[in-house]
Amino acid sequence: MILLLFHAVSMGLAFSTMVSAIVIARYFKTKKWWLKAHRILNIIAVAFAVAGFVFAFFMVSSTGGPHIRVPHAALGIATLVLLLVMPFLGSAIFKTKDKKAIPKLKKVHRYLGRIAALLMAATIVAGLVLAGIL
Repeated sequence: MILLLFHAVSMGLAFSTMVSAIVIARYFKTKKWWLKAHRILNIIAVAFAVAGFVFAFFMVSSTGGPHIRVPHAALGIATLVLLLVMPFLGSAIFKTKDKKAIPKLKKVHRYLGRIAALLMAATIVAGLVLAGIL
């Protein structure tokens, strides 16, 4: 039961941290600090999400049940993959030598970020349904 609590808290923190990073990127681009805050918050969000995944993995392992047997788990894996890809994609915007590729990379980064946030929200809803809260 404690692993479930740690999982829920970690994932809730991951979601709120990621949403904060998105809000900063969307509404605070005129500030000098926006990019640094966006990066830091997203790295923290990924760390919380990985921790939440680890708690979930051990929670399911302790029951002896199969992994990825419910929609919540499949959505969670897809979300985690996107969350792990996003920092590399964001970093590629600044490291690419091809200046013509930058607008495309930015567009993909923005859309995948939105998809990741929506997927994370859907995963939370699926988890609340699984837990019998919704």
